[in-house]
Amino acid sequence: MMKPNKSFKKSLLAGIIASGFALVINGIMFFIFFSNGKISNGLKVDVSVPLTMLNVVFSSILPCLIGALLFFTIRKITKRDFGIFIFISIFYVQLSFLKAFFLESEFQYYNTFYAMMHLVDIILLLHFIYNNEGNCLKKSLTIKK
Repeated sequence: MMKPNKSFKKSLLAGIIASGFALVINGIMFFIFFSNGKISNGLKVDVSVPLTMLNVVFSSILPCLIGALLFFTIRKITKRDFGIFIFISIFYVQLSFLKAFFLESEFQYYNTFYAMMHLVDIILLLHFIYNNEGNCLKKSLTIKK
């Protein structure tokens, strides 16, 4: 097992790298949705806050960093850290897509966009955690008898 401070640095580094890539990809998706007229600045996210690129920045960076810290916490608790993190990630993405399909049609494109952003965040975070942590996928998914 790795030392906790080294694992924390690697997990945080994976979160930072994933959030950088997620920011670029989600920014491109935002401009594609925006240029096609599927989402606009007139659509209010909150009562007084319009959907802008600033929302995309925070929605790209925060889930990656929170996910990296969650992975570090799971890693300290159990040896099957990556498998548990994959399960939590799939559950999180499913909740995002459920929200996209069960709200009224006025917000459907907006919620679909955010669900796709969460999917990008999770895929990138899983990729960079897997590559930074070594071959932990084999260790966490194999069942010892």
